[in-house]
Amino acid sequence: MSLPLVDESADLVVSNYCFHHVDADDKRRALHETMRVLRPGGRLVFGDMMFDLALGDLRNRAVIADKVRAMLRKGPSGVMRLAKNALRLAVGRWERPATADWWRSALADEGFVEIHVTVLDHEGGVATARRPLRY
Repeated sequence: MSLPLVDESADLVVSNYCFHHVDADDKRRALHETMRVLRPGGRLVFGDMMFDLALGDLRNRAVIADKVRAMLRKGPSGVMRLAKNALRLAVGRWERPATADWWRSALADEGFVEIHVTVLDHEGGVATARRPLRY
């Protein structure tokens, strides 16, 4: 994965609901590429799904329950969508969201500073971080 930009050429990199489509290794490669293309002091801003299927976490349970209820309210088409998602999950082709804690750690590991990750009332979250002035 490579961004078609020269090193240190961007003041801002924005991503909107894309990261949950790739695995953890590709998320980290994307962060590395982002760090490469950002100018010192440049900013990364992204929104994405921020939960996982671990039902031990209250927020994860709430997000999943809300999604299931919303689909069931749609009647037979919602039940079919639930079945399709269950099949995708079973065969490993479901989305790969990461938790807010995972993002904080991954951003810090890549060298980002001023990291802020905020989870929202739904499945998503918003994160911001800066490339340090000296990298």
